[in-house]
Amino acid sequence: MGKKPLTVTDAELAVLHVLWQGAPLPARAIAKQIYRNCSETEVATVRSMLTRLEAKKLVRRDRSLHVHLFSAAKTRTEICGEQVHSIARKYGYCSFVSLVTHLVNDRRISRSELEEVRRLLDQLPSLDSSDE
Repeated sequence: MGKKPLTVTDAELAVLHVLWQGAPLPARAIAKQIYRNCSETEVATVRSMLTRLEAKKLVRRDRSLHVHLFSAAKTRTEICGEQVHSIARKYGYCSFVSLVTHLVNDRRISRSELEEVRRLLDQLPSLDSSDE
């Protein structure tokens, strides 16, 4: 059996977005950026999410100060990549080509993104026949 797919809830993702914008931050500062009128209950909710994210190894906690500081352990790109792979496996996209074809045909990729993909593919070293 393979490794368990990474799951990130929308609420956890909101915490990560705050951390990607500027970290390290204490839980209260994160909660204040997420919730307009930040209550103690919402700070506690953010602390719970940070604990879950730390267990998933998506957040690092600095315990060296009285107030713990949190930062993202993975970049937005790393987490997005893991999510895409998980979705591809879950829905049976066994090949990169079929997944990209779906995105292109569904118009969920802009012309500029498509041009960037072309540039990335052009930069890849050529594959010899043993890699096919």
